This record gives sequence, structure tokens and C-alpha cells, in this order.
Amino acid sequence: MHDAVRALIREQGVQISMEAVAARAGCSKQTLYARYGSKQALLLQVLSDDSRNATTLAGTPDASTLRGTLVAFARDHLASLSAPGTIGTARLLTG
Repeated sequence: MHDAVRALIREQGVQISMEAVAARAGCSKQTLYARYGSKQALLLQVLSDDSRNATTLAGTPDASTLRGTLVAFARDHLASLSAPGTIGTARLLTG
């Protein structure tokens, strides 16, 4: 579902319909409403997942691994910022 939302936001902006999400995800609108309750709740879930992924360090570094962990996080974060889905997330945030 979340990939369908991200793809639609990239293509159409945040003015997507639950019908379009359902068609892209291969399910019914009833399934979406049963699982998320509303379009806003679905969009908030996608946004929450994206922001959590953008700010999570892998593991807890100690003094000997802190530099390497931070460098790896920075590289992953930059890769995430340049990923096609980032534009959709940015549109979702500003919407």
C-alpha cells in the first residue's frame, strides 16, 4: 500500500484518491478504509514510516564505532534524499 501511495504522490501530488491507491495496490477501497480508517490516516502512516527510516541509526554505536556509524548513516541519508520517493514524501509534508 505504501509503495502505491508514494508512486501516486510522485505522479499526482497529494491530491490522490483512495480509489487510485486501491487500484495501484491491487485491493479494494473498503480494504483501505478498514485498515487505515481515512485517507489522512494512510498518508500519515506513510509519512511516519518515511521519517522514521530517515532518522534511524543502525544499532547503538559505542566510542570505537561512532565515527563509522555516523558516516554510514550520513551516506544512507544522502542516498535516501536522492531517491525518487523522497519527492513524494516532500510533497506529502508540504501538503
